[in-house]
Amino acid sequence: MIKMNFTTLQGAILSLALLLISVPQLQAQHFGETAVIHPETGEPVPAFRGDAAQLEAWLEASDESATQNLQNEDAFELLSFVPGGTSRSGFIQDDFAFFGDGPAFVVVDLTEPQVPASRGRFIFSGLISEIVVSGDLAYVAVRNPGGGLYILNISDKDNPELIGSFTQRAGFTVEVLGDEVFIGHGTQGFSRLDVTNPAEPVLIEYVTGNGSANGMSVDDTFLYVAFGVPGFRIYDLSDSQTTLLSTTDAGGFVNNLTIVDDLLYVSFAGGFAVYDVADRGAPVLLGSYTAGGVVYGSSVVDGTAYLSGSFGLRILDVSDPGSISVLSASTPDVQSSLDTFSDGNLAVVSSRFFGLNVVDVSDPSAPVRNGLVDNLGFAYKVALENDLLYLLDIAGKLTIFDVTDPTSPDFLSRIFTTPNAENIAVSDGLVYMVDSDGGSGGITLIDATNPTDPQILEVIPTTSQSFGIDLTENRAYTASGFGGLRVYSRNPLTGGVNLISTLPTGNNAYYVRRKDDLALIANFGGGLFVADIANELNPVQASALVTGQLVQSLDFREDEPFVVLADGNNGLTVVNLTDPTAPVIEGSFTVGSNGRDVRIQQDFVYAAAEFFGVRQFEGSDLTSLTQIASFATTDRVTGLSVEGGLLAAAGAEGGLFLFSIPLEGDEPEPDPAFVQVIHAAADPAAALVDIFVNDVLVEANFPYGAATPVLPAPTGEPQIVSIRLPGTDTVILEETFVLEPNRTYSITAIGVANPADFAPNPGGADISVSLAVKLYPEDIEPADLHAYVLHAVTDAPAVDVFANNSLLIPGLSYGEPSSLAGLPAESVELSLVLAGTDTEVARFTADLSIFTGEIIAVQARGFLNPADNQDGPAFELAAVRPSGEVVLFDAIPVSVSPETQLPETVALFQNYPNPFNPTTNIRFSLPEQQDIRLEVFNMQGQRVAVLASGSFQAGSHTLPFDASALASGLYLYRLSTPAQTISRKMMLLK
Repeated sequence: MIKMNFTTLQGAILSLALLLISVPQLQAQHFGETAVIHPETGEPVPAFRGDAAQLEAWLEASDESATQNLQNEDAFELLSFVPGGTSRSGFIQDDFAFFGDGPAFVVVDLTEPQVPASRGRFIFSGLISEIVVSGDLAYVAVRNPGGGLYILNISDKDNPELIGSFTQRAGFTVEVLGDEVFIGHGTQGFSRLDVTNPAEPVLIEYVTGNGSANGMSVDDTFLYVAFGVPGFRIYDLSDSQTTLLSTTDAGGFVNNLTIVDDLLYVSFAGGFAVYDVADRGAPVLLGSYTAGGVVYGSSVVDGTAYLSGSFGLRILDVSDPGSISVLSASTPDVQSSLDTFSDGNLAVVSSRFFGLNVVDVSDPSAPVRNGLVDNLGFAYKVALENDLLYLLDIAGKLTIFDVTDPTSPDFLSRIFTTPNAENIAVSDGLVYMVDSDGGSGGITLIDATNPTDPQILEVIPTTSQSFGIDLTENRAYTASGFGGLRVYSRNPLTGGVNLISTLPTGNNAYYVRRKDDLALIANFGGGLFVADIANELNPVQASALVTGQLVQSLDFREDEPFVVLADGNNGLTVVNLTDPTAPVIEGSFTVGSNGRDVRIQQDFVYAAAEFFGVRQFEGSDLTSLTQIASFATTDRVTGLSVEGGLLAAAGAEGGLFLFSIPLEGDEPEPDPAFVQVIHAAADPAAALVDIFVNDVLVEANFPYGAATPVLPAPTGEPQIVSIRLPGTDTVILEETFVLEPNRTYSITAIGVANPADFAPNPGGADISVSLAVKLYPEDIEPADLHAYVLHAVTDAPAVDVFANNSLLIPGLSYGEPSSLAGLPAESVELSLVLAGTDTEVARFTADLSIFTGEIIAVQARGFLNPADNQDGPAFELAAVRPSGEVVLFDAIPVSVSPETQLPETVALFQNYPNPFNPTTNIRFSLPEQQDIRLEVFNMQGQRVAVLASGSFQAGSHTLPFDASALASGLYLYRLSTPAQTISRKMMLLK
């Protein structure tokens, strides 16, 4: 079982700041002399090109900004980090796979390979290049920042533990031989370490060499190192002094190799080769294979080679090195891969964009992907809207998070779209993704109004590679490569777009934003192109300004003429558009590397500085930016988005970063109070009311018996609560409150508007409409549940409340909320007895177990004698939960056992819950068997449902009512018997 891993084509990158420490400390690494093309994007990778003076200046600036970051209260701060990215390494041992997911070392359980399950993980501050597992130890090569060799104890697969490290130089490849470990450092050669004590690796020897040490293999006596363009080298390990025996030019960029007996299997950018190395000083080529795509790594088992590359997974028969043949050209569902490792039955394939593929290779001519451990992929662009975050992978994978709590982003969904995705824009849950797929490009419209289940609505071809998109209410604008500016009409409801005009921009249009009557296009390799779109059917060029290379983004403040460009040459370039026909460069500001993206929020400018992470500038004057803070990310930053006080950064192969940013007027609000409003005023004239707070309507058509959830409310300032007749200015009641922070209030409307029209209260209490307020105590003793009782029955005397025949509340009078009482969460009988007597007024059964852990308001409401009170609602006992749900208790006859007592009269009870959505229950009782009809009518008198019709036995009956097909509103339900008809109202709220 032999391993060949992927290596980067670009040499060592600049060391970034350690992610998990508070002060970034940059360490330099040197790039090669030749230009490097990024394998994902095809872009030239910005590099120092060995300019030590420039590097020194950048490092000093970074150190200075880090110090300022600690001292400046306006600096942005990291809130959370979601690791993940390009998967570069995989390894199988027993029933487990181990792979690098960006900076995350992930353990995967392969007991059921169709559903591989992630187990433990360990997060590094740099990106993982290679993993080798031996026994209970994992040896991990980590690139900068914090690069080097790390040794993990993986005996507990759920909790990998770091036990040792060697961090003098970045790690690009690793190999293990007994108590020795070899760690390749890219352009800085390799190190030979003694790991007899894995907690303290000891350097035996450091070896330099022209090229990039990106792959290794070892046998008992010799070390084989892939050195990139120079080819591969063989070293003698027979003593502590490593001796070079030979260098072989393999005719391509050698990225890895492995040794089996005297055969050396070599993978290079264009293919695969086998050498006879019986004479280590003079390797002999036996055979080769040209892949027709980029090869990144391989493993070899029993004469079968498994190649990873731009083609996914390819399997070769190498049993005869002189006649290499293809067993399987590609593996279904396995896309561009960077590493593969096989044990002959399973192969784990690290995908560039799609995490870890688990492939059944028991039949190498017909490999089948069993399962996938998906990840963020190459986090390319990001957008924020309404506490949702949309993260776009360059391969077209869209991941949606809920960032209501940005310290703990909540994964909602993931959807796969068109490859070669370039950018996104979001409007009211409609996501527009532009791509450069197939050289023609398009716009993919995604409906994410339900963010847990996004759906692709349409794919609109653009006939030109599309890299940028901007939206207004009824327009969409794309920067479509050499197709230039494209203007679309947009339906804000359906999201659909139709092309209405185009305008060539003369260079590769990469990004676009509308500003007033201008379309501003960032030209990749050209600068800024300004289009006059006052007539959008005929846009015309206003000007073009060459500012530098690789202009990839721009931003501005609406009320100013300045535009800030993310400029690959200068970092940030500020342009004055006072005269759009003659733009003027106001200044350039370095960000330490390629200016990849830029966002402006109030007085601050945020720049994606590619290999230097994110920079923050004080930008109240955009012509004079001053850097005040920086944050070095795990990997290059390719996209930024801001919303309110939140900044999101797409960290490419490193993951997702969320920062808090200063926001004027974002000072913390005073701690709120918490309020629940309940409508228990039984006056029929107030069956529906409007509730206002400080003259702002907060509840319209609020029905009798309903309750709001417990909601936060402002404190410190007077809050004027008024209750009005629906749709009118007629005030029934108005009161002013000053609420205390962090306290909970239950506020209940009780009473009647015109007391003279109703039966008086037996105790002489004023029954005018009022608000009964209960302030919950600050310290509540532990109990199964807590409850207070409110007497809101205007025609009832004071009562004693008993629970299971034990006195709970004595002498409860109308309008008085009781104290908060702790109760057991179990079934009880609640009895209401005339205060100071043995005369029972009513009895109810209550299953309190459903309220476990809650504080509820128990309310006696309605009228004892509805006929004397304008036929208002009948007496009932209800519990109001913190959620606003109302639960009615079951009444039982008094003085007679409920098992034997039959109802004395026909009764129709209030439905529960009420209001409801969309189902409720309607209860009625009959003193004897008789024919009944139970119907539901709307307020126009039209029958909308018949719930029962026929003969029913004596006793209590409950029927469900489903109003899914009905609109919100007030409805009547009516019980008819041969002798009488009873009606009640109920409220459907959808």
